Amino acid sequence: MSLLSLPNEILRKVLRRMDAESLAHVSSMSPRLDAVARDFLHSTRIEILTEPAWKYVEDFGHLVRSLDLTNCMASPAEIREALNMCPGLQSLNLQNTSLTFPAVWDVLEELKELEALCFSMLDQTGDSSADLGIPPEGTSTYASIRKLQVEVSPTEEPLEGLLELVRKCPNLQRLSVNIIGEEVLPQWSGRFDTDPLEQVADTLDTIIITLSMSDCISFHRTLLQRIFADKVDERMKKWIEEDKECYIYEKGWLNGEAPRDPSSAIQRIAHFSLSNEENLESSSRAWNNPLEVRLGFSGSELRATLLLQQIIPKLPTLVAVDLIDVHHDGLLYPLDFFASCKSIKSLGISACLLRIARSDTESERLERIFRQSKIAKLVVRGNARIIGLRRRSSRASSDCSHCAKKFLRENVPDLRLLENLRELTLSEIKVAASALEKLSNRTVRTVRLKLSCASDITGLRRFIGNCKNLEDFKLTVEWVDLNSAFVWRALGRAEKLKQLCLWLHEVPSSLSEMELNLPEILPRLEVLHIHGPPATTLVINPLLSDMLTRFFSGVYMGPGCPIMDHIHSRHMHQIFPGRRLCYSDDFIGLSSPEGW
Repeated sequence: MSLLSLPNEILRKVLRRMDAESLAHVSSMSPRLDAVARDFLHSTRIEILTEPAWKYVEDFGHLVRSLDLTNCMASPAEIREALNMCPGLQSLNLQNTSLTFPAVWDVLEELKELEALCFSMLDQTGDSSADLGIPPEGTSTYASIRKLQVEVSPTEEPLEGLLELVRKCPNLQRLSVNIIGEEVLPQWSGRFDTDPLEQVADTLDTIIITLSMSDCISFHRTLLQRIFADKVDERMKKWIEEDKECYIYEKGWLNGEAPRDPSSAIQRIAHFSLSNEENLESSSRAWNNPLEVRLGFSGSELRATLLLQQIIPKLPTLVAVDLIDVHHDGLLYPLDFFASCKSIKSLGISACLLRIARSDTESERLERIFRQSKIAKLVVRGNARIIGLRRRSSRASSDCSHCAKKFLRENVPDLRLLENLRELTLSEIKVAASALEKLSNRTVRTVRLKLSCASDITGLRRFIGNCKNLEDFKLTVEWVDLNSAFVWRALGRAEKLKQLCLWLHEVPSSLSEMELNLPEILPRLEVLHIHGPPATTLVINPLLSDMLTRFFSGVYMGPGCPIMDHIHSRHMHQIFPGRRLCYSDDFIGLSSPEGW
């Protein structure tokens, strides 16, 4: 056997990458393999509690220190039973499991050595009044907890439950909170007499708050004011001065103003938001080498030339720049702009900055620039006045005639030259079929296309075929029929596809093509999302509902093919697996915080 020929050190690295079921199988093949497995058993990942997985937990549960149950759809009783077999757990991930948050309190009471916990406090029923976990009276403190990573709905009870949990973890060192869902909290009356984070202020060295809202409306600053008991700026400034990490995102905006003291280590804050020329120079003196900058639209819109003259060249540490609300002013030369972004890894721009001239000399120069580029995440946004789509800014900054024009093959740069690209979002743009091929990329893994009805996507098959490593794909096109044959044939070319997200403008009357082609790609998928306009449209459609139910039973439960996590036919705010694919259209930023 090839495994038996490996030295123990390499064999341990191989076995660590296996899931519980594979480990149980391999361990039974040879006494040596069993001994090596027992020797390093500290962690495991379980997505489906199959019979071999149960055997693994029964045999080795007392040795397991880290357990990852992400996306495990076993019943709550089965998950609880599995946890009972692992009394020495130090790290536990319950993200997107069937175990709702109230049960987490019981888990914390039982796992006395637990140091790191990741879980979800999301209302899967859509009922914001559901009991999502206010701690029971008399629960003890959890002194062993050092790290909390939580997904939470923007509703009152989950947030208050989370803050109560934070209060009961006196030794907490790292807090990561991702708020997911629709904006339903403006009337939140929750208030605390004291700062909920006051008890952990001395031990807490990292706080990350991200907002992944299903719409693009800026979340109210009052949210953080209430979480921090009106001490947002004071708390942030204190953490920064003490050289602690403080990353607070809101769709690419910093929540609250940067501290006024120019001597503080502001580079610890991930985003800056500048709205006009007047505060540009004064703010830049206090930047102290930030990692990310966002420039926003205001009454006196920033001139695009300032990006070259005063910002990017003066900030060599920059790795992320968000310019989505800044448009071509007629003075900025696009090639000079891209040349100044050689060190940028995450870039968000308006569509007008992506247009290039037609000369051969400029094309050759752009090719050299792109080949040297380090861009890994690129977001391009066009005219937001596409029916049914909203941008993050409520201002009329989308009235750009250049952004409204269609991308043609001759005026769009060749993104195939970006050799480091991993994530591409083309949002609210018009594109010709011939231009789609040039917008593809062989290294990209995540692609979001949000196209207007004026777009021609007959080139979609070639686009997907050129994206050789495509794993996550989201398609939003106003007029495309889910029953369109060419859409499904195009999707069939994505051999590595794991997550597929389709946004429907309307439900088709016939599903013959979908029913014919969907079975070909289902065995490769981990998650399929189908979003529709109203929450109930897809659910009550008998054809779609029956077919998804049939595939759910046949794929998820079927023998020999237990890789399908979920098939969803619900409204977007109820979709939890694959949340990053659905919710991060407007999130530029650095690579997502650890664990998200």
